[in-house]
Amino acid sequence: MKYCRVCFRPIKTSHLRTFIEKEPFICDDCLAKIVVDLHKRKHFNISILFLSVYAGALKDWLFQYKGNFDIELAPCFLFLFVPLLKVLYRNYIFIPLPSSKEKEEKRRFSHLEEMLRSYQFSYLRAFEKSTDEQKEKLRTERYTDAGIKLIIDPKQLENKKIVLFDDIFTTGNTFKSSVNLLKNVKVKAIKGLILLDNFMIEQRKLN
Repeated sequence: MKYCRVCFRPIKTSHLRTFIEKEPFICDDCLAKIVVDLHKRKHFNISILFLSVYAGALKDWLFQYKGNFDIELAPCFLFLFVPLLKVLYRNYIFIPLPSSKEKEEKRRFSHLEEMLRSYQFSYLRAFEKSTDEQKEKLRTERYTDAGIKLIIDPKQLENKKIVLFDDIFTTGNTFKSSVNLLKNVKVKAIKGLILLDNFMIEQRKLN
């Protein structure tokens, strides 16, 4: 008997899903709760694809995943979007945007890397987010911006097509810093992919 990774109930699904997925890990009820809200918007001259909005099931799952360290949820977030992403980002390298070292050490896994690894997306850990104490020191380094640091040889990214991947877009500060760092690197193309769009919600609050 297989159990849903989200609700822990036995998975009862169609023969078609079982045939296609072999071993389904999300039940039909939980799958139906995922809100698909595909939309594109430009920020910092980069085209970003948003998969959903900051509300509903995915928001709740993300809290459980990151806040309660539930690594079993890793493949649940991109499940419905994988076929589309495989087409849109063929020959692209995903670069997950960084969390702070403290959060990753406490969590004991990189939440974005685990999402990508679940579906064998090609990715590269290229950035690191410093602690507040380190930020002042990093100001003098070339490949740093607002506490975000490029931690690989820039030549590894030259002539590559890159997707900057993050879970939530609110102010866009981390995304902007990452884009700024790549201005010093001769990449072939840059696109953005965000799981949950919180930007418009925040804008409405301000208004």
